[in-house]
Formats: sequence, C-alpha cells, structure tokens
Amino acid sequence: MYTAAALWGLGWGGVPTLFQTAAADAGGDAADTAQAVLVPLWDAAMAGGGVLLAVVGTAALPWSVLALLAPVLAVRGPHASVGGHTGPRPTPLLPSGPEARRSARHPERNDRRRTAPSIAWEADMADDRWTVDFWLDPSCPLTRNTARWITSLTGHVPLDVRWHVMSLFLLNEHRDEDPEGDTEGYLRIPARVATAVRSDHGNDALGAFHDALWTDPDGTHREWIGDIADALRRCGLPADLADAGWGTGYDAALRESHQDGVGRVDAEIGTPVLAVTTPDGALPAVFGPVVAEVPSQADAVRLWQATLLLAGVPGFRELKR
Repeated sequence: MYTAAALWGLGWGGVPTLFQTAAADAGGDAADTAQAVLVPLWDAAMAGGGVLLAVVGTAALPWSVLALLAPVLAVRGPHASVGGHTGPRPTPLLPSGPEARRSARHPERNDRRRTAPSIAWEADMADDRWTVDFWLDPSCPLTRNTARWITSLTGHVPLDVRWHVMSLFLLNEHRDEDPEGDTEGYLRIPARVATAVRSDHGNDALGAFHDALWTDPDGTHREWIGDIADALRRCGLPADLADAGWGTGYDAALRESHQDGVGRVDAEIGTPVLAVTTPDGALPAVFGPVVAEVPSQADAVRLWQATLLLAGVPGFRELKR
C-alpha cells in the first residue's frame, strides 16, 4: 500500500501545477478565466471518480479512462502545440501568445503601441543580435561607469556595442555658465582625441582607448582619466593622435557625432546617450542610465531589462531619484 501511495504521488503530484501552467498558456489574455474554469472541472472529475468507484467498483476504471481519453485526444490532437511550452518561460519583455499574434496580423499598429522586445539570454541565440549605439564623453566618470556596465552584459546578451563621441563642452556651449566649470574648454581635448581615434581607427579602437584612459597599466580602475598619450600607446595606437586634442582638425567630425547622439533624445540631456536596436527594430534613444557605481552582474541584467522596458513605453520621459 505504501509503495502504491508513493508511486501515485510521484506520478500525479505535479499534475495540478502542470494543468495550471498549460491552462494559463492556452488562455493567453484570458488566463484568469482559464484558471477559474480549471478548478471546478478538477473538482468535478474527482467527485465523478468517487461516485463511479462507489457504484460500479474498480472494474470500471480501465473502460472509464478510455472513454474519457477519447474526447481529450480528439480536442488535443489538432492543437498539440497549445499549452505545451517547453524550455525557459517567456520573459515579461517579450510580446508572446495572443499579443504577438495580433502584432503579426496588424503590423501597422506596432508604432502606435510599442513595447520593449525581449532579451535573448542564451549564447546559442547569437543570430538575433542586439546593437547599442553608445555616445560618450571620454572625460565623464559617470559615463565610464555606464560603459563598464554595458560591456559587462556582452557575456549574457548577444550584444554589439558601437561607440561614438559626444562632448560636454558642446553640450554646454550655449550656457552663460558652464555647469562643469570648464571655462577654458579643456574638456574638448579628450573628446577631440577620441574623435580622431574613431575616425581614423574605428569602433573597437575607440572602445579600447576609452578603457585605457580610465585604467592604469596594471588594470586598476582610475577615478579620473590618465595620460592621453600613454593610453594611446597601450592600445597600440599612434601616440601622436594626442596632438588632435590641441587642434581643430576633428572639430567638425566631433560636432557631427555629438549632434547625431543628442538629436535622438527630445530633452535636456547629458552623457551618455544610448540607442538600442533589437532584432525587431530600433527603440527610442535614451539619456543614461547614469550609475554612481558599476552594478553587480545580477543588477546589471536587471538594469538592462529596466532600460529596455522604459525605453519601449510610449510617452515615457524621465525617471530620477
């Protein structure tokens, strides 16, 4: 008897949970209704089985089970995929089920009702890659934290980062008083050099230069930028690119890159600017997120999810604390 009870528990102990999950999946937007219907049906089945055993006895079980399976198989057979989800559950950021089907049938509604797409977490989903266009002022320490945060995600999200240059000097040039206190325009120097690196040596070189600018040769993170020429040398870049910081040769390219970034956000902003492109299209660009310190790995992923979610909400403007 004990063995039979143990086997029954192993075989049927998880069935209620599986039924609830399948009902929620099949119900889609009406998941609450599906759950409400499931409970009385389950109770009725238990009561009916008790009555059958009391009236007919155990001999009726094989035939009654076959009789009950026939309509189930008739309904289930043509719709085997309904409620049969396997693998990881869909992330809340992924339009799925009826919502995804409505979007596919009515693509013209997508622009009016935009939601943030999902993150592809597994490494084997690398075909659906994401792109982040990241505008930075190389002298901003808070932007450095955000850059470290975004690069920490690359092992968890199939993500490509494209680095661009913006300038706090250009951002504040129209102000009567510079909030950075840079009355002499020294903040232009690293921005000009970064623009020269990006223009002459490409995206990866700019990312490496930004890293080297904020780290010592032993890899220790700095509280302020280091020597520009030394950072260039450690990246394998020509040290004479540092001369670009004192000339105007790259000013036009710097201003163009700067305007490309800040022009994507309809607000008074700072640095950085992020523009995320998903496999389904681009999300609105955002200023930030601004972080006082680099988040832990778990918090880094949560911050990425939150950034996508907020960026995908039509009409969302600003959040501070």
